[in-house]
Amino acid sequence: MKWKNIHNYLSDSIKDQLTIQNNFKKKLEIFEHDLKTPLTVLQRHVELLKKMNNSNLSTEEIISKINKETDIALNSISRINKQLQIHINNINLLPNHTDIISVAKVISMISESYNHPYILKNKTPDIEIDKHFPYHQIFINNQVLYHVIDNLISNALKYANNQIILKFEMVNAHLLNFVVLNDGKTFSEEELHSAKEWGVKGRESNGSGISLYFANEVIKQYNSEIHLNNVNQHTQVSFTIAV
Repeated sequence: MKWKNIHNYLSDSIKDQLTIQNNFKKKLEIFEHDLKTPLTVLQRHVELLKKMNNSNLSTEEIISKINKETDIALNSISRINKQLQIHINNINLLPNHTDIISVAKVISMISESYNHPYILKNKTPDIEIDKHFPYHQIFINNQVLYHVIDNLISNALKYANNQIILKFEMVNAHLLNFVVLNDGKTFSEEELHSAKEWGVKGRESNGSGISLYFANEVIKQYNSEIHLNNVNQHTQVSFTIAV
């Protein structure tokens, strides 16, 4: 009986250790993925700055573009620092207290971050909003921008043929619906059912397979969920969140 108890104790301890290691591995993979978007934006804008020396623009135009690209690069660095701090201090997936940001600011940041052919790779982003709605008075948690919206836009650009469409729609005074469509290959039936699971990759994906999983886990913490659909030969990814 004594040896059996020891055996059970050791067996349970090993299982617990494996669980801890697996959870730690998942957190590292999420950490790596979480930094990928701002690092990619930073890299591309720095490369763009390098190319300006060989451009035919006037000195004033070069200075103006350098200032603009520098601001975007600094914003990316700031985001990287914030994400580092979140993951260093984080036990749960997200910190208890994070900043809010207006939807108007979200739209502005998206327009600034995804406005250059070098980043868009000849793909066209269209942002559809109700211009009469006071988006500057509507707020969401900034982690929804950093972890979810950026993630979905990056994925859409990766798989689009020519165009992505972003929609900000107010369902009512307290609910915001965010939609991303792209004109690439539509979701297969299997992808519609399993794309949000850990490690599941799309048919043409070279990524880690945690992108949609992580975005969905984040948005769940705001009592929402990512929805996948095929609409008029476009892939559609969306979520609705309280504001």
